[in-house]
Amino acid sequence: KSALARVVVVNYYGNVLVDTFCTPKGRVTDYRTRVSGVRPQDLRGAPQFEQVQQRVATLLKGKVVVGHALKNDFKALHVGHPKQDIRDTARYAPLRKLELPGNGAASVSPPAVHARFKSRALKELAAEHLGLEIQHGEHSPVEDARAALYLYHKHKVEWERDLLQVSRNSKEKRKRKGAAGQDTVLGEKFKESAGVQISERKLKHLERKEERVAAAEKKETEESNGYGLDLFVS
Repeated sequence: KSALARVVVVNYYGNVLVDTFCTPKGRVTDYRTRVSGVRPQDLRGAPQFEQVQQRVATLLKGKVVVGHALKNDFKALHVGHPKQDIRDTARYAPLRKLELPGNGAASVSPPAVHARFKSRALKELAAEHLGLEIQHGEHSPVEDARAALYLYHKHKVEWERDLLQVSRNSKEKRKRKGAAGQDTVLGEKFKESAGVQISERKLKHLERKEERVAAAEKKETEESNGYGLDLFVS
């Protein structure tokens, strides 16, 4: 079982905002220093897990978070984050590898039948797209956070354009669904005015549905500065 030992957060420009060790819950049996770079003395007097968790959660609130395999990072810190505010270089299609049956590999397009996209290592992506060598020996969470952030910078225009198109398609779908729902509500109200018996429960359900659709259409995604995040797990 792994435990959180170090957290690093950098801002949009790669400047370090947080770099702190964390006292793990429970006894540490293997520091994995050869890879993690964490040593027993690093954790002596380190902040408690809850303190670090609260600090990072507060810092990330309302921000776009950039990182690699962020699912694991959020799991280690026991925090969640809105899906629309996550930019994960392990899940961005142009940075993934298309794996064919029989362990073959191909470019990301066109997709083959029964093929699947597989995440690539941050080390590999950094070397190919940025010309950076990282994760030789002891890993540096600062380097990892910056590498993921710089990958996002390089693909930002296409990435955000793709997300915008997905958002537009989703809004159009909600509008069509909302229009259909409004027609249903109006139709039921017309039946009611014409003397046709309608259950009050059904009418209220339809009205609540109409309100939810209207609220979803009203909600807008706000722009915010992004943070590169790396939660070093040891």
